[in-house]
Amino acid sequence: NGNKITIQHLMDNTSGLPRRLEGNFDFFSMEVPEIIDLIKNIPLEFEPGTDTRYSNLGYEVLYYIIYKVSDKPFSQYVQDEIFDKLGMVNSGAHFYSTKKNLTKFAYYHTLENDSIVEIDHFDKERNRQANLYATTEDLMKLMNYISKEPFASALKNEKNIIGHSGGSKGIRSHVQTNISKDYSFAFLCNY
Repeated sequence: NGNKITIQHLMDNTSGLPRRLEGNFDFFSMEVPEIIDLIKNIPLEFEPGTDTRYSNLGYEVLYYIIYKVSDKPFSQYVQDEIFDKLGMVNSGAHFYSTKKNLTKFAYYHTLENDSIVEIDHFDKERNRQANLYATTEDLMKLMNYISKEPFASALKNEKNIIGHSGGSKGIRSHVQTNISKDYSFAFLCNY
């Protein structure tokens, strides 16, 4: 469906691609072209641009596009073009960063049978393309940077807020900048 889906659709989660692939895939051991080949063969859930649904698969395609354009894996591109340039010295990518700055790694946890247990943060449902890490201090550097032009007008919503939430099993995060009220915060949680 590459003739229907635009980069903007992928960025806005309006591509029609499902959230994830159904089935028992070991994404962690798959190479990017293998994942893209799987994505190529799945039906769309709706026509691009007609609805909104968060899609991890859409982001996989975006990561691949960045790789094709820059000739760098997505995570290495982010390291070179964002983390290094903004002085985000406690941020990186598990598989592409050469920095050994994970001295205080926050392990993932979940609740099982009324007990908090550690879970594998490299399980087979995740893949290697992103797997980024950061600290709240580094995220504030990023939010400060993008809350200025030319990024602010492109990223802010109707309430002058730039933000993003995300997570997976055992982790959650939210970053937000309110441009009008001049405040920002980063929230990271490992349970």
